[in-house]
Amino acid sequence: MELPEFLTIPVSSDHKEDLKPEIGVRQIPRWLQKVLLGIPPTIPQAAAGADESDVIGVHCYLDRLHVRVRKEIFRSEDAHKYLTLGSCPVNQGHEEYYYLLYSLKSDCGFKIE
Repeated sequence: MELPEFLTIPVSSDHKEDLKPEIGVRQIPRWLQKVLLGIPPTIPQAAAGADESDVIGVHCYLDRLHVRVRKEIFRSEDAHKYLTLGSCPVNQGHEEYYYLLYSLKSDCGFKIE
């Protein structure tokens, strides 16, 4: 059986309480069986409607990076608080996208090679 390297699991499907150690034996929950067998969760309609090539855009310049991320791929309205480019947070947001616009000389933890 060939399993994927990883699966994206929506927060609503992540039941941490089912993974806590406990005494005794019990049946593995159905949702966890699906994850362990590599069956991906269903994608919400809003995220499924986005053109894949339009979800994340990256523009690299000699001295800066511009990253654009479509808001609808996140379930949380405050996703911008957790989205970073290196260690630098989202610095612009519009109706459809979050933007991370940074100079390569900024202190975001970029490693220039």
